[in-house]
Amino acid sequence: METLGRTSLAGRFAAVALAAAVALAGFASVARAQSPVHAAASAPEQAFLGDAIPFQITVENATDALPPDVSALERDFEVVYHGPQTSTSSRTIVINGRVQQSTERRVVHAYSLAPRRTGEVVIPAIAVRADGREFLTQPVRIRVLEPSRVEGLTASLSHARAYVGQPLRLTVKWVLLSEPEDPVLTLGLPADAMDVHPLPAGATAAEPSPRVAEMDFAPHRGAPKRPIRGKVRAVNIDGEVRTEFEAEFLVVPRRAGRAAIGPVRCDFKAVVGRRPRSLLDSPFERNTVTQRQYALAPLDALEVLELPTRGRPANFSGLVGSFVLDASCSPREASVGEPLTLNLMLRSPLPIINPPPVDLARSSAGGAPGEQGIASLFRVPRDPVLPQAVGEMVLYSAPIRARSTRAQAVPPIEISYFDPEDAQYKAARSPPVSLNIRPAAAVGLGSLEGLEDDADDAASGNSAPAGQRPDLPERVNGWFPPLSPGAGGSAAAVEQRGDGAAWLIVAGVCAASLVGAAVYSWRRARRERDPARYRRRGAGRRARRALRAAQAGEPERIAAAMRGLVADLFNLDASSLTTGEAVGAVRGLDAVLASRLGALLGACDRRLFGPDGPGAMADRLREADEMVTEICRASATRPGARAGRADAPARREQGAPA
Repeated sequence: METLGRTSLAGRFAAVALAAAVALAGFASVARAQSPVHAAASAPEQAFLGDAIPFQITVENATDALPPDVSALERDFEVVYHGPQTSTSSRTIVINGRVQQSTERRVVHAYSLAPRRTGEVVIPAIAVRADGREFLTQPVRIRVLEPSRVEGLTASLSHARAYVGQPLRLTVKWVLLSEPEDPVLTLGLPADAMDVHPLPAGATAAEPSPRVAEMDFAPHRGAPKRPIRGKVRAVNIDGEVRTEFEAEFLVVPRRAGRAAIGPVRCDFKAVVGRRPRSLLDSPFERNTVTQRQYALAPLDALEVLELPTRGRPANFSGLVGSFVLDASCSPREASVGEPLTLNLMLRSPLPIINPPPVDLARSSAGGAPGEQGIASLFRVPRDPVLPQAVGEMVLYSAPIRARSTRAQAVPPIEISYFDPEDAQYKAARSPPVSLNIRPAAAVGLGSLEGLEDDADDAASGNSAPAGQRPDLPERVNGWFPPLSPGAGGSAAAVEQRGDGAAWLIVAGVCAASLVGAAVYSWRRARRERDPARYRRRGAGRRARRALRAAQAGEPERIAAAMRGLVADLFNLDASSLTTGEAVGAVRGLDAVLASRLGALLGACDRRLFGPDGPGAMADRLREADEMVTEICRASATRPGARAGRADAPARREQGAPA
């Protein structure tokens, strides 16, 4: 009996352990549920004619769902597809120790439907292909209602006949008969035939501080909505004060033909009453009672003509309208090669849409006899100057440099355009801007810094002589006083003592003086024969001295230091050296250094002549100092490339290719 009891007790323990193991295994097991794939369509049950109804096709639990074919809806709706939206969600459920995980994937194809008629409209079942299979959505019924029409909307177009690219002013006025909510203005323009630009509601002389309100508009039904700001004023109609909203648009035809403009329509919710608030209402919830209404303003057809090909200039800018071009230059006085800032102001009665760039390098010489183009008198940017919109005008700003003293005025600049009033091609011509251009200061050895330094070794001549510029003197107009025979005699008379040691000292001093004078004379003769070599010897010191003077990061000092370095290394005139010439000279030494130098000088020019105005560039000082060392090292290791670059100006003046 005792043995049987122990056996029964052991059996009970084994059963309990087995049950616990099964429970733990059941708790640890995870069941993954896979939901079936299905598709569904959704839309509001009721809508008003003129509204854009949201319509969605949702595909559940599919890894891939292609956009369905909804061409069957175009009979009753204007359809706009907004693209797919994909989302994934996961959830975990524990039931009686069993873990169940499920992952749901959803693809939503979003549309906007604008009903074409009133009444009950049925959206049929739409076939959707997902994961290689085809699924059908359920039909959707929508009841389209006609909102009540009210008066008060008018629209007018500035022209009934226009040319392609001619800006037209479209003015819409709306007299509010009741308080509106969520108004949407539809212009009724033909799709893909017009460019529409809302005009800002700015202050005028008659209304220095107008009241401004904002609403949404669309060029045509189904198009994305955009905001527009219009003026709001009080008007008196039949002795009753009403509120008038006025908005203006700039309409630009794209192609020729007869286009139907309008009708302009405004859909909104008119406030007809207010319901009392309750304690359960949110403070941000509207308590208004609204009724769907719309206002309609018919417009006439617009005849659009092609621009004539006869008389069209080769450099036609594409502008259509009436334009005036003004010019200014600062400063008005400068030397040859110094930078000037040329500003061109293009104005028109209407805002200028898509203004063209101005290519000063290819600017014509003008219409008056004897006039020269700006590129023949000034160094101008190689790339076209891009426009900048400043208020109601377009500004072109470019740095220029006078080539010689013949450039005593900026010649007229022309921008061609088509005048629709006269049906002729014309040119907006800027007036000449008078200047006072002085000759550049002559560069001689006496004016160069560091030429008299004796720190360099007289025998270190590892570079070939560079070509001479004709505007630099061949020899130094200096004077070296010869050794005076009496100088040594007077010194000897002072030191005359009658002992041999004194005579030896005098003889040594005289010999050292003669040797020093001979070395100095020899070095001076070498300097007179090759002044370019002595310019190269002090180039690095002078550039670093100029950079130390630009501790505040002035861009003009940094640019002057780097141009002076290149001019000294290649025996060029620093006063008329441009950024392109400096980069081209360094490119013969190292293409990477030339690219870095061009980026540095370009940044200095943009800071000096850009729209933001001058400013500090302290972060560029270290880069400039490192570049000075690298350019000097490259110049010392490649003397042949340096000599060829320095000789290029002389060969160009003689007519040989550089």
